[in-house]
Amino acid sequence: MSGDAKTSCLVETKPSAVRANAADATEHAASKTHDTAVTAADKTKAAAATVVEKTKEVAHAAAEKTKDAASTVAQKTENAMDRAGDHTRDATATAARKTDHAMDRAGDDTRQAAATTADKTHDAAAKTRVAASDTAITTKVKAGLVKEPNLDSLGIHVETEKGVVMLSGFVNSKDEADKAVKVAKGVDGVTSVKSAIKVK
Repeated sequence: MSGDAKTSCLVETKPSAVRANAADATEHAASKTHDTAVTAADKTKAAAATVVEKTKEVAHAAAEKTKDAASTVAQKTENAMDRAGDHTRDATATAARKTDHAMDRAGDDTRQAAATTADKTHDAAAKTRVAASDTAITTKVKAGLVKEPNLDSLGIHVETEKGVVMLSGFVNSKDEADKAVKVAKGVDGVTSVKSAIKVK
């Protein structure tokens, strides 16, 4: 180095001042960087905490809404099931009543039809018995007239209705007409005899 001690000193001190300034600047920059990093970290932590808190609040609100919705759905489902149960019970009771009424009506109709059929059958049987009885009486009267001596039975017509014998036709004398009436009255089942027999 050249020059005097002051100059030399200045030259010597200059680099150390530059170094000191550089070190101060570096330290200051490091401090600022550290402060900025700490601030950024604090802000990030605060933002993260805020996000976490908000997320918790949103999640809690969503959970509450879900619970409320689930409760509402459950209540509506229960109400719908109750209504469906009521409708089913009502429909079953109505169907049972209609079935009972139908069975009662069918029973009444069947009993009425059976009674009517029984009456008709009874009437038919009675008519058949009467007809058979009338036919038998007519046959017996005719047989009796044929057996009667001195009676020309070929000219006598015999009809029977409900036990009443009606005689008609022609005979040779009043005596023959009386004999025909007497024969008819003697047959079982004859209730009365009407004679329209004429003498020739």
